[in-house]
Amino acid sequence: MDRDGTAGAPGASGYGGAEAGAKVPRPAGPPPMPAHPPRAGADGGGAAGGFAEWLRVARPTAEPGVWRFGFVPRPEPDPEAATPARSVLSSALISFLACVLLWSLIRNGYLEAWDEPLKLFTPDDWWDLHGEPVPGHGGMTAKPLYELLFDAALLYGFGRLGRWRNAWNRLVVARGPWARAGAAGLLALLLLLLVDHYQLPLRQLVYSLLPFGDDGVANKELVDTADLLVDVAVVLGCAVLGGWFRLLTARAKAPAGAPT
Repeated sequence: MDRDGTAGAPGASGYGGAEAGAKVPRPAGPPPMPAHPPRAGADGGGAAGGFAEWLRVARPTAEPGVWRFGFVPRPEPDPEAATPARSVLSSALISFLACVLLWSLIRNGYLEAWDEPLKLFTPDDWWDLHGEPVPGHGGMTAKPLYELLFDAALLYGFGRLGRWRNAWNRLVVARGPWARAGAAGLLALLLLLLVDHYQLPLRQLVYSLLPFGDDGVANKELVDTADLLVDVAVVLGCAVLGGWFRLLTARAKAPAGAPT
């Protein structure tokens, strides 16, 4: 009680304040200094690792007030993606049929001027009166090589015209790895058929480079080995196009019973 008869307020004499002050924790001290300066985040924002790095960050041309630090513009829309699949297929099919027609006319002798550049830049003694290569001369190698380059130019030109790559990606690759592998298998069968019937001059070119001798049995073995190597090369090329090795590797690594 105070002298005036009133009770003192709690803490007025200092005891209550001492108890309250004893419960306040002491400060832990300043935090430790970071080991390295802050770096830019994965999204391109945040502080850079240094002023020089901050200056090197690409900034697009924009008006003042537009955020440009670490800005990544959106990719341009692909105009091919808006083309209907039916239009893609028809364009590729029409160009393929036109390529086959022109190639057939050349192979059947209806367009005789297609090999004139070859005859113009090679010696005359390489060719007989009918325009065929003379055995033992450079025409045996020059003609099949020229035919292969001419066929490749035809495929490239009509392929660009019909957008075969776009058709392959949209109509075959987009359907999954098995569809891609199956289409490449059909292509391999077609190419092997053309090679075996000497419509594609792969074997003729290889034959012209073989060291034939007087032994008929040895020559036959050379021809058989060359045919096998040509067929293997054709199949391997189609295997790369169809992703066969990647598909087999994924299937081998997949656990038993898991879908591939």
